[in-house]
Amino acid sequence: MSNRTEREILFQPIRIGTITLKNRIAMPPMGTGFIDSAGFPTRQMLDYIEERAKGGVGLIVLEGAAIEPRGRLSSKTSRIDDDKYLPAASQLAEVIKKHGAMAAMEVIHGGREAPSSLIGCQPVAPSPIPGRSGEIPEELTIDGIKEIIEHFAQGILRIKKAGFDGAVIHAAHAYLLAQFMSAAINKRQDEYGGDIRGRAKIVVDIIKAAKELTGRDFPIWPRINAQEYGIEGGITLEEAQGMARLLQEAGADAIDVSCRGWGKYNFINTPEVPGFLLPLAEGIKKVVQVPVFAVGFLNPEIGARAIKQGKADIINIGRGLIADPEIPRKVAEGRLEDIVPCISCYRCLESLIFKGEGLKCAVNPAAGRERECRIPLVEKRKRIVIVGGGPAGMEAARIAAERGYEVTLLEKRPYLGGRMVLAAIPPGKENITKLIDCLSTQVKKLNIQIRLNEEADASLIQDIRPDAVIIACGGEPFIPEIPGLDKTNAVSFEDVLMGKVEVGEKVFVIGGEMVGCETADFLAEKGRKVTIATLEPKIGASMMPVFREIYLDTLTKKGITMISGVNYEKIEEKTVHLLIPGREKKTIETDTIVIATGFKPNTALLKSLQSKVPEVKLIGDALQPRKIMEAIAEGFDVAQAL
Repeated sequence: MSNRTEREILFQPIRIGTITLKNRIAMPPMGTGFIDSAGFPTRQMLDYIEERAKGGVGLIVLEGAAIEPRGRLSSKTSRIDDDKYLPAASQLAEVIKKHGAMAAMEVIHGGREAPSSLIGCQPVAPSPIPGRSGEIPEELTIDGIKEIIEHFAQGILRIKKAGFDGAVIHAAHAYLLAQFMSAAINKRQDEYGGDIRGRAKIVVDIIKAAKELTGRDFPIWPRINAQEYGIEGGITLEEAQGMARLLQEAGADAIDVSCRGWGKYNFINTPEVPGFLLPLAEGIKKVVQVPVFAVGFLNPEIGARAIKQGKADIINIGRGLIADPEIPRKVAEGRLEDIVPCISCYRCLESLIFKGEGLKCAVNPAAGRERECRIPLVEKRKRIVIVGGGPAGMEAARIAAERGYEVTLLEKRPYLGGRMVLAAIPPGKENITKLIDCLSTQVKKLNIQIRLNEEADASLIQDIRPDAVIIACGGEPFIPEIPGLDKTNAVSFEDVLMGKVEVGEKVFVIGGEMVGCETADFLAEKGRKVTIATLEPKIGASMMPVFREIYLDTLTKKGITMISGVNYEKIEEKTVHLLIPGREKKTIETDTIVIATGFKPNTALLKSLQSKVPEVKLIGDALQPRKIMEAIAEGFDVAQAL
């Protein structure tokens, strides 16, 4: 997007029913883990939400609140099934609205995805077809459906009483109402099954019942799947268009368009390609007259273009607002270079879904820690030296400078970014380049003395006479002890990715974690025949399980051979001799051997500085091999504590 004129459309007000949003940027409902075991929002949740409201967003829709106990998805599911939740809900509405944003809350029922171990009974569904857990749900009776419709309506009434401006009915993804709408799951032959009118009837009835309780002037709209991917007989866009018309006729004040995937498509609603799902929103917008929300890793540029082209009316920015709560304000002020980008690393999902922790963000260490991460200004100005211009070093330099310290950043390379520059090279990692650019821009804008091409040693640092030194110089390459490896012309993955060495047609990569896999991916894209081997029981053992499966499937399709659980008998110049499970021997001919086994701590500079400067801190890969999230968080925390 080249100028502000093109972005102005994002800041045109828009009405949803009786309310007016100040701009077209909305924060969609996303789980946080910041709910206590009784279903109440924590102080952490209030701080997290208020920070996004401060950032200038036009609408915030809070994560799904269960409308009855059987609808809970986890012990940290928000609840709105009793009047006792009203005071806490009112606090959330208040912190949103006091900053000029409109406030809505989503209502949800997990259906067959609600675990019996949590809800204390068999889960319910339109038909007795098992979900992801394999548990067979109880088929709802007509009376049971009517009861759930009433629970939804009462939940929406409570949302209005709590002071919210609107309510969203979660009829998307894998949950109860979406289960009713999908012919792949809903096999009923009564009025709540069959054609699209029958399958959409439960949502139609909820809208009508809620409108009866709240009055026609309280905006209510559904979130729906406009497509189900990887599901035989799942919802198609054509079916979703018909359902959207029915929901509009029932009184829906808008339609929020999402999708659902299964198997390798499980996380297709969190794509890495900005605007990937815009055709779905466009398809729904063609058949309704109410505002349409679009989702799908949208950024301001693509979102503004989509609105201008009539594909959507409002853009949902989810993970982007986790990474940078101030996106709307920065766009309005023309500061696009200051936007901290989401890098599609999925650490937010890993912490929330797979680890059961509260939400975390790789590029925003303050996400979920807003109160404790406020940056204190200093009374006494100190001289701080940062060694290393990677993610940990740049973040430490930024925070130290913002606090008011005099900061010098020493980097041995002719550029900033450290090994993130390498991480941005493999296929699909282009967003890391945006992060490098953003962090580099921030340190260059601050009053930081940046000295490139300077390899720090104790003498150089002492000449600066610092009060404190933060060492973030990165780790040292880890070279495995394999018989014969030292006698070969093996090359490092760093030299391969940077194009410093030529590799042959057949390449053997030692190391099967992310570094090895991405190096293999890079080489396969260049037409090389690649084999990866690891001592671990499986390739990519530290990856998130669902994404590991998807990623390894991609590597397999590229013709990459993957061998796990190996022992190395010996390596010769052009031959690798392996012992694989079952003690079978295997010999692999290769033109080039690439070492991609990661890094080990680098403490040499720390040892040389001890007792020579008042304070020394070791962070990032220099302390222990890190991922981007841990490196940035350490840089932030150490500089904040100086």
